[in-house]
Amino acid sequence: MRFPMVMGPRYIPGVTDGERIQSVDGHGRANNTHDVADAARITPPVLNPKKGSINPVTLTVDLMPGFPLSRLESSYHPIAKQERDGRHTITLAEGPVPADRDFELMWQPAEGQAPAAALLSEQKEGQAYGLFMIMPPGASAAQGHRTPREVIFIIDTSGSMYGQSIEQAKVALQLAVARLTRDDTFNIIQFNSTMDVLFADAVPADPIHIAKATQYASRLAAQGGTEMQPALQRALDGREQHARLRQVIFLTDGQVGNEDALFKIITSRLGDSRLFTIGIGSAPNSHFMRKAAEFGRGTFTYIGNTTEVQHKMEALFRKVEQPALTDIVIDLPPEAHAEMFPARIPDVYLGEPLFVTIKADSLPGGVVVHGRIGQTPWKTSLALSAGQPREGLSVFWARAKIESLMNDQVNGSEQETTRRSVIDVALRHHLVSRYTSLVAVDVTPVRPADKDLNTHAMKTNLPHGQDYEHIFGLPQTATSGQVNILVGLFCLMLAVILFGLRSRRYEA
Repeated sequence: MRFPMVMGPRYIPGVTDGERIQSVDGHGRANNTHDVADAARITPPVLNPKKGSINPVTLTVDLMPGFPLSRLESSYHPIAKQERDGRHTITLAEGPVPADRDFELMWQPAEGQAPAAALLSEQKEGQAYGLFMIMPPGASAAQGHRTPREVIFIIDTSGSMYGQSIEQAKVALQLAVARLTRDDTFNIIQFNSTMDVLFADAVPADPIHIAKATQYASRLAAQGGTEMQPALQRALDGREQHARLRQVIFLTDGQVGNEDALFKIITSRLGDSRLFTIGIGSAPNSHFMRKAAEFGRGTFTYIGNTTEVQHKMEALFRKVEQPALTDIVIDLPPEAHAEMFPARIPDVYLGEPLFVTIKADSLPGGVVVHGRIGQTPWKTSLALSAGQPREGLSVFWARAKIESLMNDQVNGSEQETTRRSVIDVALRHHLVSRYTSLVAVDVTPVRPADKDLNTHAMKTNLPHGQDYEHIFGLPQTATSGQVNILVGLFCLMLAVILFGLRSRRYEA
């Protein structure tokens, strides 16, 4: 479980063309643009770390996994743990912490305790809600299916990656390249304000090309803006039926504001490629990273510290080097009248359970799951008992339905139809969405009636490990392109004036 605590500075592409973009109002650093209509709402002012930290957070997690655990730990914050009757309570060991990096909690079943299938259930307002988890076949089922791959690496070298993030990304890239075999081909694309490609086309992963790629990775430096679009368009060629298993591995902090435009590129140009995102840094844009991997039928890996690059990359290697369980279909009895999400089951990779949430008249006693491992058909029947009762599954299902509706909008569904459907689900289940909010009204007067009401944007912390001067002191990722142009023109005019004055003085 990852809980985001801070929004990193976003790169805002596009211009206003002298017009005011009316989509939403806000108090952020950037103006709304035609590419990012809500830029003013996703660019809050950032406090310089030299002035201390703000926005303290306390956090409590109640965890009921349903099976004994061998591992329960936080990746980036010390935690205190208590366990009673299978229920774990987790709190921050040091009390309130500044909101400057994401909180991540990881747990793992005790050996031999991971269920092949598990069902949680809830009855609410005459409907049955369920969440079931299915473990995919293990590594032994995939033996003998090794397929030659074409691997395209995309690495973000924009200004927001300066510091720890670019070092993590370089190490991760070098590890990934060294892992390739002679049967594979590969290429590397880097981007900031511009794009650079190491080889004209994918090349064999032989020692000469591996050495060139390793040297190339070691020289990478973070600077400039975050123009992702050309890199994604180059990496995703839109073709079906490649001769090799084609995988795109994308290393970035994802600090952009034009996510929807990038999602459309992924869905339109994916073909039979698979996109794997690797979130770099203490607070990557998890919405973009997770959804990009979902649209790309891959997985999202989060690396928040240089000490974990090795083992997290190795875990990713084990996934991408083994064939996924693809073309998955879950058969449910028609009399259940079930509404299931995700509606399109994603590919499942080694070691990753499949989670499906359903609403039905009654929960089925069993399911049949079909799929393919490589080109080999795979099928299993799973008995589901009545399921352990849990509260909140109806809300979990509603969130999944809203996410599915928003995905349909990216894929071209009519915006007003989507809006009405999302509002209907959100209001019924009391959820915050893009179109709904929860409003709390404090009736206790704290401001004298004769005093004006002032509004201002709350500052945020800079994400841990980022360099404030490198982002805000120079025209880097978080700086508006319009500001860069104006500053450049001003400096040019000033230079011309000074040169003219100096020439007149010499003539005199």
